[in-house]
Amino acid sequence: MKPYTTRAATVKWYHVIWATYRRRRVFKIPALRRFCEQVIQVNCVRTDWIVERACIEPDRMRLLVKASHTLPRSTLISQLKESAARVMHEAGAIESPRNLWDDGCWCLSLSSAPGVDAVRRYLEQVSALGPIRDRRRETLLRQVAEPRWGRGKTE
Repeated sequence: MKPYTTRAATVKWYHVIWATYRRRRVFKIPALRRFCEQVIQVNCVRTDWIVERACIEPDRMRLLVKASHTLPRSTLISQLKESAARVMHEAGAIESPRNLWDDGCWCLSLSSAPGVDAVRRYLEQVSALGPIRDRRRETLLRQVAEPRWGRGKTE
């Protein structure tokens, strides 16, 4: 009789979010966002990672990445940040790749299929609402800045 053995997972899913330095709105141009997303995906394929979903907002990046289970999270994050900074510098969007990203980031290792599906749906919603969300934010800021009194006629 064979001894009981478990087969360990060979890949892990990571939900990675990081912001630009001081929340600067670097990715204002949609074409630049798409270009950066494509280059990150190509760089990930070279290292045997797969970017399942990417959502690049003007001041942050959100990625769902499939990578080897032996890869440390710190290596994954540093290589993703470096490749994105290099792309932005080569494209001429930033002067120096040094201060593009904030020091901290958020990385979650996903182990269940429902968790991966939930993150995938969330990133689809966020990327679909991208420019609309910016307009809503501006509208809300204008409403807060305008005083409510004095708009209509007073008799």
